[in-house]
Amino acid sequence: MKKAVLNVCIIFCMISCNHINKSETNNIAEPSHKVENSIAIKDSLENGVSLVIISDKLDISELEESAKVLMTNNTNEKITTGEHYFIEHLNGEEWIKLPFFNEIAFHDIGYQLSPSESKEFYVNLYSNKYTYETGQYRVVKYYLKKDYQQTKTENYIYAPFTIESKNI
Repeated sequence: MKKAVLNVCIIFCMISCNHINKSETNNIAEPSHKVENSIAIKDSLENGVSLVIISDKLDISELEESAKVLMTNNTNEKITTGEHYFIEHLNGEEWIKLPFFNEIAFHDIGYQLSPSESKEFYVNLYSNKYTYETGQYRVVKYYLKKDYQQTKTENYIYAPFTIESKNI
């Protein structure tokens, strides 16, 4: 009985931490967003939250297992974010979420960032699960504003990076 209750709790936590919806339940790569770099710029300018990857150009032959990103709150209010993120690849004019991110669970930790505060996160690139090609990618994280309980709006922020090959 205890095992059954524990399993139910674990499944509930995994589902709630990953924000799984019906379109994400299979492992087929699907478009996440249209190409609109202006959205990331607009978000940084209007909402005052930025996300920057420390090294924005990575070599495919020297790809590390993880990268560091810095999230900064330049608003006048506290925001909340967590460990959850995913990576998208630019395919033509669509951003495609790397499919294995539908299977990954994250610790459900909430960090509050006060105005002018920054937080570093290490994002696993999962280079052992995915064969990166040269091209444009971005780390996607979300954050919540203090009015989340009323609006239920998740605000997305992007840290673009390029995978290059020095051998070409």
